[in-house]
Amino acid sequence: PPPRELDHLLSTGEQASAALLAMALHAIGQNAVALSGRQAGIISKQRFGDGRISRVEVGRIEEVLEEEAIPIIAGFQGITETDEIVTLGRGASDLTAVALAIALSADVCETYKDVEGVFSADPQVVKKARKIDEIGYEEMLEMTTQGSQVMHSRAIELASAHDMPILVSSSMTDVPGTLIHGGNIMEERNRVRGVVGDTDVAKITLRSLPDEPGIAAKIFEPLAKAAISV
Repeated sequence: PPPRELDHLLSTGEQASAALLAMALHAIGQNAVALSGRQAGIISKQRFGDGRISRVEVGRIEEVLEEEAIPIIAGFQGITETDEIVTLGRGASDLTAVALAIALSADVCETYKDVEGVFSADPQVVKKARKIDEIGYEEMLEMTTQGSQVMHSRAIELASAHDMPILVSSSMTDVPGTLIHGGNIMEERNRVRGVVGDTDVAKITLRSLPDEPGIAAKIFEPLAKAAISV
């Protein structure tokens, strides 16, 4: 399907979720306002299916806060300078949360997930995996790029660039989560912090390649166009 129309369709899921959450909050007596990425001022570069946030204009969000209402913002989407809806690609919900925290000058970006924080290994695989109370941006970025699914690498990169701490907690329990930040973690220095794995990996061996200039580009360029990480 045309990328523009597909982004229009895919953006509706988060908008529906935001509206449903706002209605649920209203039902328990809390004033809440659902906002699309456009209404929230999330400005993105025009790359359909893989947009990049260029800035967040928080005027509408601040108006909602001044009205003592809770803004419920649809993640995963933004608007271009030419008023086109663009989805922000994989991991964009984490990315949106960090971008909003930075734009609003928050002290910390709190995220709530189906896990109690960042663990030293996948607790579904390693039963004795322990929760990590604190971890640095660089270590977390290594874990995300090597297979950890708790946070997306784009969100960690953005948080690191703006020194925005991220607290990863569970939406189901009150157990203290994991704080991701840029400070020194003295007691954990020189220790192995975690082990991660990625099963969604394939190995391809090419044989009898001609020894000529440009052959590598001919191989890797189609993979790059298909957004396949090598």
